[in-house]
Amino acid sequence: MEKFIKFYCQNWKFWYKVTIVILSIFGLLTDYFWNIFHLDKVVSSDETNNNIYPWAVYDKTGTISHWNYAGYTMSWFSFFTTQTNILVLIWFLIAIKNHLQEEKSNILQSYFSLATAVYITITCLIFNFLLLPMSLLNTNIVLNVWQWIAQLLLHTFIPILTVVYIIVFAKHAQLISTKLVYKKKIGLFFIYPIIYLIYGVGKGLLCEYSGMDVNTAYQYFFLQVTNPNILGLPGIVWLIIISILICGIIFLFTGLYNFAYLVIAKYSEKKIS
Repeated sequence: MEKFIKFYCQNWKFWYKVTIVILSIFGLLTDYFWNIFHLDKVVSSDETNNNIYPWAVYDKTGTISHWNYAGYTMSWFSFFTTQTNILVLIWFLIAIKNHLQEEKSNILQSYFSLATAVYITITCLIFNFLLLPMSLLNTNIVLNVWQWIAQLLLHTFIPILTVVYIIVFAKHAQLISTKLVYKKKIGLFFIYPIIYLIYGVGKGLLCEYSGMDVNTAYQYFFLQVTNPNILGLPGIVWLIIISILICGIIFLFTGLYNFAYLVIAKYSEKKIS
């Protein structure tokens, strides 16, 4: 009991990790359950500005008979935001389990931790510098307080807290030079985003040609490869632009975070000695 109090209850890192886990769970559940309990408020519009309820199921008379909860759930899990925040949640749950020996946990070794930090950075940057400004300019998108809380948690606060902990405070047993990361490891960090983009486009095409509204079929506007005009550019052009942007973020922040690892590790060694 004394050991638990000393190394857990009195250790700020333990409570830091617990806080992020609580915030992650709260943000994810708020984002999911508010929408699934209010699918009647999830409204899109067609080319003639008529309201469309993408998750409504209609009877033969054209009246809404019930709501497609399963379809919405699959869509929610398909968002990059959802997936990367679940990844963060898993990372911190493992970190809590291995609180006293983070550097000895195979799954918390530098590359998995580095990838987690890079992917949640993508979520943060794409949302705050692209999706959020576009949403604010769209008068048809109105969020309530709970939705704003969930969005800010998942896209801003949790990403920042995650990167700070993983890069600055987490213990890493295996460190290699940034040059070696670019030479031998950088390709690994592109695998998940490439798979996600292929999945996002493929899923969107299947949903669109199954009759689903295009804005609901694709998780993000830049995946709408069949849309001939999105802010003056074809959807396929937006996909290329955002793909290049994401690749740039991965390339830049993988090296930047690894360099930060090395600098902080070197500083810590000097401080100990």
